[in-house]
Amino acid sequence: MQLAKRMGYVGNSRIATWEKGENMPSPSNLKKLSNIFEVDLFKYVDEGIPTLDTKVARAVIKCKKDNLGVVDTVKELDNGGFITKDNEKDVLKAVLYGKWVTDIGSNSSDLSELEEDE
Repeated sequence: MQLAKRMGYVGNSRIATWEKGENMPSPSNLKKLSNIFEVDLFKYVDEGIPTLDTKVARAVIKCKKDNLGVVDTVKELDNGGFITKDNEKDVLKAVLYGKWVTDIGSNSSDLSELEEDE
């Protein structure tokens, strides 16, 4: 709800659709997100599906299962040492859009192969 308020929304439903990968932020919302997160999100748009290390993908899945929002997910991943200079772009795209590939295949919502390894 914090992010929704910072973006000027009364409820969290629009942000929730982004987090679930059901919808994508409009260009004006990307600009707002860029300002809030102090990062140029436009450089991440239209560059294809990101590739994540399996351990990072598992950490993203855990955050989704814990119902963490985008901000809290990024904080959790950063605090856990999963975000590096080399992968920060791909991790942010994966968190924002809920899609990525790993060395075992692609993800959108069927994560059974990764979850079985835990």
